[in-house]
Amino acid sequence: MELSVCHGTSGVVQALLTASAFTGATGLVDRARAYQGRVLDLARRHGFYTGAAGRTSLVGYLLGWSGVADTDLMLAAPAAAHGIPTALTC
Repeated sequence: MELSVCHGTSGVVQALLTASAFTGATGLVDRARAYQGRVLDLARRHGFYTGAAGRTSLVGYLLGWSGVADTDLMLAAPAAAHGIPTALTC
């Protein structure tokens, strides 16, 4: 399971949250939370990496843990002003 913002699951979550913010479709926040729950379950059962297969210690935003952590913060407070997610500016 690829967790990064750049081309992994965190980018999907950020895209759903941004779509919700721009459209007012609050159901997308629920969808992002459900998706993240499935991701975490699969990561626990089958393993995970960030940025590149076999890498679990990258710390940068797009390919590492700082982006994953920021995505979790966005998911915890979707109504807070986060600006444009990095996943949508790449």
